[in-house]
Amino acid sequence: MSEFTQRKILLILEASGGGVARHVIDLARELDDQGHKAHLIYSGLRMEADFRGDLETLGRFKTYRVDMRRSPHPNDLAAVLRIRKYIARPGPFDVIHGHSSKGGAVARLAAIGSPGCLIYTPHA
Repeated sequence: MSEFTQRKILLILEASGGGVARHVIDLARELDDQGHKAHLIYSGLRMEADFRGDLETLGRFKTYRVDMRRSPHPNDLAAVLRIRKYIARPGPFDVIHGHSSKGGAVARLAAIGSPGCLIYTPHA
């Protein structure tokens, strides 16, 4: 019989709506149900009402808002630096998981030097 290993997991997404948001919310709930220490960084710029409501139902899941624009923008550097600071505070994380193009890009940049596993899911 294998022992359960609790993981500290960070999910990062910019597209807070549609299929990406639905997938991340479902993933977040499952991670929480399995007892992992999970965190979610999201952007509020394109947040849909359903995602906003789902954030309130995530239980023990920690959430943090870092606004990111869909297209490349000079503010991307500020977003990466804010996420790096977040990673340093409650980190280290066992897994950092970026979702979609922008979420994946900022996750990869913000996670430079982090000891955990970095995962990128390109949603289409």
